[in-house]
Amino acid sequence: MSTELHGRTERLELSDQSLRDFEAVVLDATPEGIVLSRSAFYPGGAASRRITGF
Repeated sequence: MSTELHGRTERLELSDQSLRDFEAVVLDATPEGIVLSRSAFYPGGAASRRITGF
């Protein structure tokens, strides 16, 4: 799934790593996953497992 049609998801974890609550709009939903307008989930890399929803 690509976010190209929706622009970029605002990455809230970059400014506040302890964020636990946030509001977002679901921009798209398919069997592959969802695209949110904003997210506090770390997308992957380093020692963290990538969040894929599967």
